[in-house]
Amino acid sequence: MIYAVIDIGTNSTRLYAAEISKGVQRVLYKELETTRLGEGGLDGLLKKAPMERTAQAAERFVQKAHSLGAAAVFIYATAAVREASNKEEFARLIKLKTGFELNIISGEIEAYIAYLGAAGDKDGCAVIDIGGGSTEIIIKNGDMRSMSLKLGAVRLMENWGGGQLDEKTINRAAEYIDSALRQYEIISPRGSAELIGVSGTPTTIAGIKLGSPAYQPQLIQGLHLTLDEIRSTALSLCRISLEERKRIPGMPPERADVLQYGALILWRFMAMYGYDKLTVSDDDSLKGYIKYMMLKGRIAQ
Repeated sequence: MIYAVIDIGTNSTRLYAAEISKGVQRVLYKELETTRLGEGGLDGLLKKAPMERTAQAAERFVQKAHSLGAAAVFIYATAAVREASNKEEFARLIKLKTGFELNIISGEIEAYIAYLGAAGDKDGCAVIDIGGGSTEIIIKNGDMRSMSLKLGAVRLMENWGGGQLDEKTINRAAEYIDSALRQYEIISPRGSAELIGVSGTPTTIAGIKLGSPAYQPQLIQGLHLTLDEIRSTALSLCRISLEERKRIPGMPPERADVLQYGALILWRFMAMYGYDKLTVSDDDSLKGYIKYMMLKGRIAQ
């Protein structure tokens, strides 16, 4: 049977549809729209225009899911919504536009589905998921430990802007990121055999490394990025203008004002916790949410 998932994030809204047979997912369709739900709303109040355009994207994605023959559609939301004082208003808008309930997931569940999507049942892995409004780290070395921080690419962009940064501002941003990342000491993120990166930051850096104007998931899945490559990319992106970033092969124009901050988070995490390379995964929380629904008995395997 075919199932679809819609992920409503701080920066983008995404659709994933897959055919499930004997517990295995075969991807049928993926689409992303940059809706910037968190725009001006990371102070705890979602603004009307971002809510409307996000709901319109969700409505269109539901129509697409139905055209693909989806037996069920699941819609979930992450940091921007769970932190909002008007989350119930937004949930009602989504129900009105799509006919489906909105599942506002916790940071812990967000971390869990990222691990399920990227690593499945593998042990000895750490997964980092850098979003627009939050960053999740999940470690599985026997037991599973996770933590979600209010540290994301859009959140940082709203602090320091999407343009070129001078060296003083780069240093201030790095110090701010380091201060937040030290909270991960609680879950001891060092020592995993493999670090896997999901979401738009590592996949876009991988696309830039490949120099391909079109996103090619089959080439990005499993690609390795070194700490030096990520550091160099982060600093290079910070030091050039928004228009220059948009002209980089492999850079989606709608991500050009936030990627430098995601890259800074990734670089500083790897440097702080002793990882010299990262494995990029195109499989992420969307695939993980399908697995999560299987485990909860909402999807027949």
